[in-house]
Amino acid sequence: MGKIAILTDSGSEITPKIAEEYGIELMPLQINYSDVSYDDYTVDPKYIYENIDREVPKTSIPSLGDIVNKLNEIKNKGFDKIICISISSKLSGMYNAFMLAKDQVEDVQVEVFDSKNISIGTGFFAIFARKLIDEGLSFESVIEKMKQKIKDSVPVITLDTLKYLSLGGRIGKITGIVGNLLNLKLIISCNEDGEYYTVEKNRGTVKNINHAIEIVKKELSGIKDYYLVLLNGDNQSAMEKAKESMNDLIEGAKFYYEGQIAPTLSIHTGPGLFGIGYFKL
Repeated sequence: MGKIAILTDSGSEITPKIAEEYGIELMPLQINYSDVSYDDYTVDPKYIYENIDREVPKTSIPSLGDIVNKLNEIKNKGFDKIICISISSKLSGMYNAFMLAKDQVEDVQVEVFDSKNISIGTGFFAIFARKLIDEGLSFESVIEKMKQKIKDSVPVITLDTLKYLSLGGRIGKITGIVGNLLNLKLIISCNEDGEYYTVEKNRGTVKNINHAIEIVKKELSGIKDYYLVLLNGDNQSAMEKAKESMNDLIEGAKFYYEGQIAPTLSIHTGPGLFGIGYFKL
């Protein structure tokens, strides 16, 4: 059957700690200021928020050479099959970069999986793939089951501002101008094509977050097996309050994680974000 590796980019919210625990390889996205560059694992998210009014940095994918080197590094560890899991091809160039890189490595079978998602909505597939591999499924079966789960991996994201999505050109199908004029707070997610879209519009941050929690509670009602993640963008207090009302769901999750969103994603969403990700097994 061969030895199967999992590789994903840092936009998936898979932290080095999670990666080590689940045997997942990581490819960091890049953060570029006018005078210095970082990646998702070498910059403190607090630095992004503290400096965002001074300069909104650019983000970029790793070079093709770096991706090819990473694939060869994985091959040299004894793997003959690699699943590359990317954030949505509609929101990042990572999918296309993986596709180009796979043709430049030899003696290893590489499958590039477009999660059609963002943040932990992508990361869940890495956790799920590990589960399937550990159960002994074949490379082809793992890929097929991942494709069947695209609709079951859902990020529910509340935004305090649409300014940064608009600046980054990632506004997608979100009603940004109207939302800003009316001071509406939005709940967004990714549609089946992998683009951002508006789930709900609410007046007020607290109401918006409460509605996001209710959406997730409704979706997971009666679901026995699921993954759950809570994320925030410089909004720890909102996450702590949400935990109080989601305690039962947290305790029942097969995989649970909470934390700060990846720095590259914080650049495109700005401060004040609160997000919930769920994956129905």
